[in-house]
Amino acid sequence: MRKVKALFLNFILLCGVSVILQTVALSFQAYLARNLGAEGLGLFQLTLSVYFLAATFASSGMRFTATRLVAEELGARRPNGAIQAVRLCLACAAAFGIAATILVNLGANWIATVWLNDDRAILPLRIFSFSLPLTSLSGVFSGYFIGVRKAADIAAAQLIEQVLEVTASVALLSICLPMGLTYSCAAAALGRVLGELGSCFIQFVLYRKAIKNQSRKNSASTPHLFRRLLHIAAPTALSSYLTSSIHTIEHLLIPYGLKKGGASESGALATFGIIRGMAMPLILFPAFLLSTALDLVLPELTESQAAGHLRHLSYIIGRVYRIGVLFSVCMMWIFLRFSHELGMLIYQSTDAAYFIRCLAVLAPFFYLDMITDMMIRGLGRHMSTMKYNLITSLVSVVLLYLLLPKFAIAGYLITVYCSKILNFTLSLHKLVHISDLKIRLFDIFKVVLCIIASAQLATLMSRLLPVFPEPFSFLVQIALTILFYILTLRIFACVSREDIAWCRSLLK
Repeated sequence: MRKVKALFLNFILLCGVSVILQTVALSFQAYLARNLGAEGLGLFQLTLSVYFLAATFASSGMRFTATRLVAEELGARRPNGAIQAVRLCLACAAAFGIAATILVNLGANWIATVWLNDDRAILPLRIFSFSLPLTSLSGVFSGYFIGVRKAADIAAAQLIEQVLEVTASVALLSICLPMGLTYSCAAAALGRVLGELGSCFIQFVLYRKAIKNQSRKNSASTPHLFRRLLHIAAPTALSSYLTSSIHTIEHLLIPYGLKKGGASESGALATFGIIRGMAMPLILFPAFLLSTALDLVLPELTESQAAGHLRHLSYIIGRVYRIGVLFSVCMMWIFLRFSHELGMLIYQSTDAAYFIRCLAVLAPFFYLDMITDMMIRGLGRHMSTMKYNLITSLVSVVLLYLLLPKFAIAGYLITVYCSKILNFTLSLHKLVHISDLKIRLFDIFKVVLCIIASAQLATLMSRLLPVFPEPFSFLVQIALTILFYILTLRIFACVSREDIAWCRSLLK
């Protein structure tokens, strides 16, 4: 119970910091939307698509590899083996990061003119490239801190990165906005580089401090460390390369397909900016809570599997999945019911509100698919996630190519729905097969009834309360919906006495 309690406290700490950071990030995204405009945001998102592809190559699965190797070494009571694993991961990450920087710099002209069909992306791409070694090294440090459950260190690095990125970007944009979209996007890119630099530096300092007092007794080399690294990193990296490449193709196909369907170049970029830069970040905004929990649960899965504690392993998987279902259904309803209010409050855009509503039903599939994939990887089945992601991404590319020119935005929405539901179905089937996870449709039906009843109660209650000025009126209604949802979950036994007792034990 002491380990579970420490896990819970780390989760609370990371969630508290993440709430602040993600709120700042979403506010910054809204700032970019207002200042760059929909077309400028679309150009920046296209550039980011290429940057994320390069960052995938630079990282090459080292973050997850570091986490798993550190967890395995600690589970085998070899703390010095964990340090050796981190050093090996750092060496690999540095090599891949430098190689990625060189490749992006050399190919920036070709990428911008051929891939993106917009030479305004050349300068932002070159600036982005200098953050790639920092990104790869930071990933390894983060993987180490996750493996040893040092939530405070991760939180400190995230805080510094976010503060530096937002502060630098806002300051640089105030200078570069009059100079046009090229320099404005370059300013935002430079802000991200400075944020990565701060994050990497603070994580290096904290890592050195963490291992300073590490005992050197019995520090013989861990056997087969490089072979184990390859066994974990190779399928993870290959999966990331393939899926990231195809995702980049997906993103590039959206403005391309819209233009073939009759939209102007600026109109296609603007639509892409609204979808990828406004609606999607808001839909994925709550996912940080689940990703925080998964980062902390992942070492538990690995250690339990390595130690043969299958009962504890099944317990963790079942509880995490149930929390994911309760959380995702609530978020889906909030996005559906308050899409207009959220779109206007954050972006002052009715177009953004429209796409938020269109994508809201997919929220549970986004969140639960993320949970499922991470647990499958935590159980060592990397090849399965690679296979499913590859299949889904290929289906998505084919559908985009066929449907976008004919059906425009409707074709894009059909593609997103088909690909995400397909990926989730394949991943869930695999997780059920390799674990004792039980999916009961009646339980999910009860959860849906709870959120519907809670929303109706919140609407009735809000009419009895004093009239609040906007935007407080709908925020109060959201808060009431969540409160009634928690109560109805208990009434309908979606949350058991055992769950409540477990939560109370964590707070003692």
